[in-house]
Amino acid sequence: MKKLIACLLVLSMLLGGMILAIGAAGEESEPERIPAEYGPVTKEDLNNGVVAEYKPRGTNKQIGDNLYCQVYWYAMRKGGTQYFEAVITGSGTMNDYQKGLNMISSDTKKVSRVFIADGTTNIGAYAFNGMERLEYVSIPDSVKTIGNNAFYGTGMKTVKLPDSITSIGDYGFAYCASLTSIELPDELTSIGEYAFFRCPVLASVDMGVKVQTIGERAFAYDPELTALAIPDSVTEMGDYIFLSSGVKNLRVPAAINYVSENTFSGNRAMETIELHEGITEIRDTAFFMCTSLQSVNVPDSVTSIGKSAFGSCESLTSVRLPATMEAVGENAFYGCKSLESVVYPAGVGAIGDMTFYECAALKSVAIPSDVTSIGKAAFRGCTTLAEITLPEGLTKLDKSALRDCKALTSVTIPAGVTVLEDYAFMGCDALTTVNAPDTVTDIGRKVFAESGLTSFKVPASTRAIGYGAFYECEALEDVTISDAVVTIGNYAFARCGALKSLVIPDSVKRIGTGAYGYKATLKEGAVIFSDATIYGSSSSAAQKFAEDMGLQFADVSSMSTVAYAADSVRYFGDLNNDQIVDNNDVQQMRNALSNGTAVADEISDINGDGVIDALDALALQTMIAG
Repeated sequence: MKKLIACLLVLSMLLGGMILAIGAAGEESEPERIPAEYGPVTKEDLNNGVVAEYKPRGTNKQIGDNLYCQVYWYAMRKGGTQYFEAVITGSGTMNDYQKGLNMISSDTKKVSRVFIADGTTNIGAYAFNGMERLEYVSIPDSVKTIGNNAFYGTGMKTVKLPDSITSIGDYGFAYCASLTSIELPDELTSIGEYAFFRCPVLASVDMGVKVQTIGERAFAYDPELTALAIPDSVTEMGDYIFLSSGVKNLRVPAAINYVSENTFSGNRAMETIELHEGITEIRDTAFFMCTSLQSVNVPDSVTSIGKSAFGSCESLTSVRLPATMEAVGENAFYGCKSLESVVYPAGVGAIGDMTFYECAALKSVAIPSDVTSIGKAAFRGCTTLAEITLPEGLTKLDKSALRDCKALTSVTIPAGVTVLEDYAFMGCDALTTVNAPDTVTDIGRKVFAESGLTSFKVPASTRAIGYGAFYECEALEDVTISDAVVTIGNYAFARCGALKSLVIPDSVKRIGTGAYGYKATLKEGAVIFSDATIYGSSSSAAQKFAEDMGLQFADVSSMSTVAYAADSVRYFGDLNNDQIVDNNDVQQMRNALSNGTAVADEISDINGDGVIDALDALALQTMIAG
């Protein structure tokens, strides 16, 4: 048969030569080569004139108990193209090798074809590792296993494995830069770790129906692999399997009850994922940066979602979280810029750090009553979140929790919260009203900085107002500082241009640099508001601060604290006539002055200057503070 083939090839060459002679001068045809399916080149091809030269290279190397490998060099008669191929003879088990030392010792980088004898039972570890020009390997049905790194970095374009193979080792076909498709055998049960790692043009994988395990990163960084069906026979899947791959749609096999860490992380092409009832875990970063994923239906069987599980899924508009969930990890929905609404599950008890960080389209979130803690930057950058109801049982609202929530207009802080943590509401431009409970003992660093607050009542238990707490609150007009406050931090009320005056009670012992009255911080070149006035007692910290900083100071220590009106019936300053002089009267006076309505002269001229104005409201506030 081979003689007949050779004769036909010779005839073809002769006819080709005739045609070439007739054709245009200088025109060259593609070089001839014997098709791989005809088997290795032999002396018979030389004798028949198909091959011009043919000779072995190096020794016939023993590569197993009864296996030998011989490299041959030959040149085609037509065109003179030279080729190298290896022929493995014998039978039995092939040796395993180590990195940098494969079974072919001569012309390793030149061999383009390998023919393996029937009777060989395995492909040894590192057998053809790094053979960049290797395009074709004939693997007989006798082979059962492919060892670790066996075809790592080879130049093969397509591979069809015989049905006899049951396992592919770790890195078996990793870094095969030209591999476009592979047909896996029906008897295959195991795909090793990194088996097809970084095969950049691999577009088609026909997976067998008996595969049970798929190792870590098996198809990672295969961007052209857009379609793959995983059979229900799979019972174990490693982490990172489809990391940065191109798979668009996938169904998790029925026997798998988890989604591994980073399984689909960085897969920007993924559009849909089918999660079956029975899955209990979605592990850390499972779908991180799946930027085309639009919706996910999390089955009721899922009890936990790991850290960054859906982080940076920029197209995700909706996600259903089962009510029976027990844990949601930090950063779970970080950067989901299209997510519009979330019903947070009861039973979790906390919202972790950065859980909804920069969910710019999030308009509403339902927080269950059992949530006691909201973590750092949990809702930071949710720029369209207009309202949020904090549960009554909340005890911890951590740093930057609602920072840069540009649409948020009002917040009521539950009584269980004792500290307003740093930056909690910073940059909330539309936030005009915050109701803080009297349980708050500390107001942290820049808590309300750059927000839209118009007024604020410092809680009765607050002892410290932190650095820049109200920095650059340009709409802030009215602040009531309670007589529990001992410290006002640096730049606490700096750049609050609408805050024309500030009443500081005698309880305050320390007032930091630039705490009030400054258009700019000292580092930027201090500029004061010329009409800013501090009200306080003589010889107090308030007076010293005003004098040190060049601000106006008004002494209110001589103002009456209790007095009667001319009719001897109403208390001096009791505008609402409830027989009690308190902050309600201060607010009523301010409202009346703001609305231009009349104020009773005989009980409202607190500072006795004959004019009822904002200074009387401040004086009344100071009187009440004691």
